[in-house]
Amino acid sequence: MKQLIILSLLTSGLFLISCSSNRSVRDTKVQNVSEEADLPTTMNYLDLIERLRREVAVQIVGSGSNITARIRGAKSFQGEQRPLIVINGTVVGRDLVQVNRNLDPPTIKKIKILKSYHELTIWGDQGVAGVIMVETTNKI
Repeated sequence: MKQLIILSLLTSGLFLISCSSNRSVRDTKVQNVSEEADLPTTMNYLDLIERLRREVAVQIVGSGSNITARIRGAKSFQGEQRPLIVINGTVVGRDLVQVNRNLDPPTIKKIKILKSYHELTIWGDQGVAGVIMVETTNKI
């Protein structure tokens, strides 16, 4: 009987020690989360070029101010290889670097890549190299 009492006391003591150590681990986790929350929210946003780099259908070529995009699967026989860029339904051109400079990253809601013949028919000759459609929270 004494052995059972001693065993139960040891077990409950170990349980209490493990609970108290878990509590301190939880407290440090909460503290780390609050430290991360103090970071500026703009660090969480990627600009247009970085978001396009993550798209499978887009190949980013060049560096610095000579960056261009090519849409995989869209073929142009007219020589123009840069896709048309459309923001909120308005054609803004083909210069990816200039569009990227003028676009505020937190306002980008959605990017859609058009490359099939059926999707490009509404853009006519302008869309032969593909279309990058960007939807933002504010209107142009």
